[in-house]
Amino acid sequence: MKKEEGNLSVSTENLLPIIKKWLYSEHDIFLRELISNAHDAVMKLKQLKMEGIFEGEEPEYCVEIIPDKEKKTLTIRDNGLGMTVDEIKKYINQIAFSGAKEFVAKYEKVKDQNNLIGHFGLGFYSSFMVADKVEIVSKSFQKDSQAVHWESDGSVKYVLEPVSKTEVGTDITLHILEDSKEYLETYRIKELIKKYSNFLPVKIKLENEVINKGEPLWKKNPADIKDEEYIEFYRELFPGEYEPLFWVHLKTDYPFELTGILYFPKLVHELDASKGNVKLFVNNVFVADKLKEVTPEFLSVIMGALDSPDIPLNVSRSQLQGDPRTKKISSHIVKKIAEKLESIYEDNREKYIQIWEEINTYIKFGCIQDTNFYENLKKAVLFKNLEKNWVGLEEYIERNKDKNINKDNKSLVLYLSEEKDNAGIEEILKENQIETLLTHSVIDSHFIDFLERQKTDIKFASADSDLNEIIFDSLYPFSEEKEKQMKEVFQKYIDDKNLEIQFKPFKSETMPSMLINPEAIRRMQEMTAMMMGKKNMGSFSKDILTINAKSSLAAKVMLYDSSDSEKAKKIVLNMKDLAYLSAGKLKGDALTGFMKRMVEDLNKG
Repeated sequence: MKKEEGNLSVSTENLLPIIKKWLYSEHDIFLRELISNAHDAVMKLKQLKMEGIFEGEEPEYCVEIIPDKEKKTLTIRDNGLGMTVDEIKKYINQIAFSGAKEFVAKYEKVKDQNNLIGHFGLGFYSSFMVADKVEIVSKSFQKDSQAVHWESDGSVKYVLEPVSKTEVGTDITLHILEDSKEYLETYRIKELIKKYSNFLPVKIKLENEVINKGEPLWKKNPADIKDEEYIEFYRELFPGEYEPLFWVHLKTDYPFELTGILYFPKLVHELDASKGNVKLFVNNVFVADKLKEVTPEFLSVIMGALDSPDIPLNVSRSQLQGDPRTKKISSHIVKKIAEKLESIYEDNREKYIQIWEEINTYIKFGCIQDTNFYENLKKAVLFKNLEKNWVGLEEYIERNKDKNINKDNKSLVLYLSEEKDNAGIEEILKENQIETLLTHSVIDSHFIDFLERQKTDIKFASADSDLNEIIFDSLYPFSEEKEKQMKEVFQKYIDDKNLEIQFKPFKSETMPSMLINPEAIRRMQEMTAMMMGKKNMGSFSKDILTINAKSSLAAKVMLYDSSDSEKAKKIVLNMKDLAYLSAGKLKGDALTGFMKRMVEDLNKG
């Protein structure tokens, strides 16, 4: 072979400046691309050795990174299959160059070039982002092949000549630009190996130290992996994180290829927006992180790693989200997470309750967004009851289906908001053994609406709403005439146009009064408050003051009305204020007036 000088293409001079400009903040990827090429060469030689095609002595397969600050060079050395002169002409002068041109052509079609996934596939020519000259010295595994030297400064010209080299493999030497000297620093090289190439199965050495971890945990058989290994891998991916709540090991090869491990992290608070980081790998090589496009919004806090050749690269994140393959992968992830949660619910209820306490808002949101997710998990939907124990909604419905029936012949699911002071109504419910659930999540108003649409034979009703007739004593003799008389007396002492008064015999005699609001209005208020980021939106309608017709205080009002109207008025106002107090709505002048009356009564002794 004689020394050869030639031209790559007249367009090369325009190609590299474009790449440098577009990837000005992504120069790091040159090392990923070159190490990946070196790794592929090593793996191919290893395969040829297994097949008996390579007859030479088997080396210790590795890729070595050699910085030389004095010469300002960085060498990527592999003992893979090497290249002949014809292969260099084919793979470097033609295919690699064409790949770079194709890379640029794709970039030109994308509007948001800084928001692309991966910047993947630039290959060998990425080296010119950090070097003003690149040399290749390579010897093929083929018997009696001549070692060859290739050199280019990134312009149209290249030099190709024979060279002396005894070991099979390839050295790529980059003459580093002045503004890229950071890539000669050991710490920086190590950092990039760990980031991009940590899970390649071939050893990557720097100063005789193996830097990469090797084959990732997601490649192993889940049956062979201990929980401690999953947790250790999570901490390796995300140093400083708490132990995850649970994880899902993904392995599928049809209708797409996907492996990976996804973790649900422990959250600092209910809506911890700081979480969420899915790292994308392709053939064990890191491509991108914070890949929210492959999971739905309700799984935005998921963390972990996915490896798939079927996730499109070099497209914008918005394009990725709309890609049909990505949608299928997202659906698969949702299905597997639902199945995992269901299995934990069936096998370890105590652990599931711990998980539910942490992430029930996300699960509820997921059920609302994805009915398939709900169908998988409907048996595992939990609510606390008045005794603060977690109970399954399905179990509650089964236990109470013949007890709590409304006028439309639907089974009532009674609930109270855990954030409110429910002492009065709770006493009635407990005294009469009426099982009641507690809502607490900001999303619960939407969630119970959703559940009613899914289960048309049930109706959710707040225990202090107009829908709950269970707390009233239907057997107590209370005529319309009696109610009319009491209403006239009470309205005489209450001057409030925003208050409606009704009389009902409670099952308990100890609760003198309570506020009962329409269920539909209550939900509207709670939903509006949630959307506006407030705890309470106030009342959209008149309050309904419900007086216990069986209460001894109500009887005293009727007695004192004719003999001591001031005393009757004080009792009426106190009954009204007690109802507002128990609902957490007694404020301002009303609270001051109530306290004043209490002090007066105490002073009278």
